[in-house]
Amino acid sequence: MQCVYKKLKENNGESLAEVLVAILISAVGMLMLSSLIYAATHMIEKGDAKIATIYNGVNVMEEKKDGGTTGQLGITSQKTRQTQTVNIDIYVDEKSGLMSYEKHEGGK
Repeated sequence: MQCVYKKLKENNGESLAEVLVAILISAVGMLMLSSLIYAATHMIEKGDAKIATIYNGVNVMEEKKDGGTTGQLGITSQKTRQTQTVNIDIYVDEKSGLMSYEKHEGGK
C-alpha cells in the first residue's frame, strides 16, 4: 500500500516500457472480447435458424394432418406375451426431418 502512496506523491511519469506493456495488455483484452462477441453472435444466429426450421416443420405437419400415412404399431406385453396392434397416422416433413404421429381414428 505504501508503494501506491509513494507513486502518487512522485512527480515522475511512467516509463516507455510500462506504457507499451499496458497498451499491449489492453489490445489483447479487446481482441479477446471482440472474438467472444463474434462467437456468441454466430451461435445465436445458428440457434435462431434451427428454431425457425423446427417451427416451420411443425406448421407443415399440422397442415398435412389429413394426408398422413397410416401404419401399424405392435405392442407386446413382457409378462403375458400378448401383442396389441394400434393403427397410427404418421406425418413427415422431409425439409426439416421432423416426424409426428397420432392414433388413427377410423373416420379419417
